[in-house]
Amino acid sequence: MARPITLRQVEIFKAFVEHGTVSRAAEILNISQPSASKALMHFETDCALRLFERKKSRLLPTPEAMRLYAEVDRIFAGIRQIENAITSIRSGDQGGISMGVLPALADAFVERVTTEFRVLNRSLVFSFRSATSRWISEHVLSRELDIGLINAQIDDPLLAAEPVFECPLVCVMPNGHPLAARDVILPDDLHGVPYVALDSDVYFGNRAAKIFERYKVKPQVVVSAATSHTVRHFVATGYGVSLLHPLFIVGVEDRVVVRPFEPQTSIGLLLCFARNTKKEERIAEFAQEIKVVGERLARTIAEGI
Repeated sequence: MARPITLRQVEIFKAFVEHGTVSRAAEILNISQPSASKALMHFETDCALRLFERKKSRLLPTPEAMRLYAEVDRIFAGIRQIENAITSIRSGDQGGISMGVLPALADAFVERVTTEFRVLNRSLVFSFRSATSRWISEHVLSRELDIGLINAQIDDPLLAAEPVFECPLVCVMPNGHPLAARDVILPDDLHGVPYVALDSDVYFGNRAAKIFERYKVKPQVVVSAATSHTVRHFVATGYGVSLLHPLFIVGVEDRVVVRPFEPQTSIGLLLCFARNTKKEERIAEFAQEIKVVGERLARTIAEGI
C-alpha cells in the first residue's frame, strides 16, 4: 500500500521547482541536501508519477511535475491568504496595512517593498493577500484591504486608481536559450518556438495573443497558465519563452535571460485604494514606497538586458 504524501514533501517539492536546484531548496528550508533529495525521491514514489528527470547529475522537473506544481502553488496561495487574514485580525486596533497583489508580485516584490518601508515604520503590522484583480478591487472597496496592485481597469467612484509601472513587455527565456544570442526579439522569432502562455482571458495573456494574431505568428504553446507567477517558473525551469511585464520576473532574475521585444507593447499596473479612508496618509506613504521600489526594480531588469 502506498504511503500517504506528507506536507513536508510537498514543501520541499515546491521549493525545488521555484528555486531550480535541490541544494537551493534545502538551503531555503534550512535542511540538509541529502534530506531534501531523499524527501523528493519518496514524494515521487508515493505519488506514483514520474516527477523528475536526471540529466548530468542534475534533477529536473517533468511536465507532470509542473502540472502538479501549478496545483500546489494554488493551494499554498490559499493558505497564505488564511495566514494573512489571521494576522490582520490579530492586529486589530494596533494599526497596520493590508495589501492585495497579483500572485507574481506576492513574494520577492512584496518582500522588498515591505523591507524598505519598515525601516521607518517598524511598529506597523503588514498583511498581504495574492488574488485576481477583481477579487482585490472588491476587497479594497469593502475596506477589507487598504491598497491593491492590480492589472485590470476599474470603474468605481469610491475607488482611487493610479496607473503605475508602465513598461514594455519583455521576452523572458531560460538561461542558455538560443534566442538569448539576439539583442532584440521580434514576433517572427517566436514562430514555432516553445512558448509558455498566460491564459487568453488574463489581461497580459490577451495582449500577447493579439500581438501574435496581428503578425500571424504561432508560437508552439507547451504550457498555458492562469498567473504570471506560474508562467515565470515554467520558463525558469526550461519549458520555453514568454512575454511578461518586467516586474513579474523579480525573484527569478538569476534563472532567466531577458531581451527587449519589438514592437514595443507597453502595459502597466494600477494602484488602487478606497477614497476617504482613515488611513489615507499612511496608505499614501506606502503607495509611494511601492512606486519607488517598483520603478527601481523594473529599471534594474531593463538595464540588465
